[in-house]
Amino acid sequence: MNKVPFVGPDNEKGAEKGGDDLAKQLKAGDEVGIIEGVSTTANAQQRTAGFKAAMLKDGRVLATADQYAAKQAVFGIDTAPKALSEHKKQADLSGVVETPVELVTK
Repeated sequence: MNKVPFVGPDNEKGAEKGGDDLAKQLKAGDEVGIIEGVSTTANAQQRTAGFKAAMLKDGRVLATADQYAAKQAVFGIDTAPKALSEHKKQADLSGVVETPVELVTK
């Protein structure tokens, strides 16, 4: 069976970075809202899980995650020549090529 690697960010990890940062700025009892997009998509579910894993308590947006969307295609395009130069067969490729996620605050 041929493998095609997923090239992109770990959405849950990115959301957890944001949640951890926000949780440090809140007090017990603060209410929280999570903007997740279409709730049935895997990305939205991962982002929600990441924020919940960080015990968020604030409804204000104090941080967000930069997933370098403009560079994601570059990471994908770079994967093929790298595999060729390393003489890797498609079946030997990793299933995931994780791209960076950075926390952005004011």
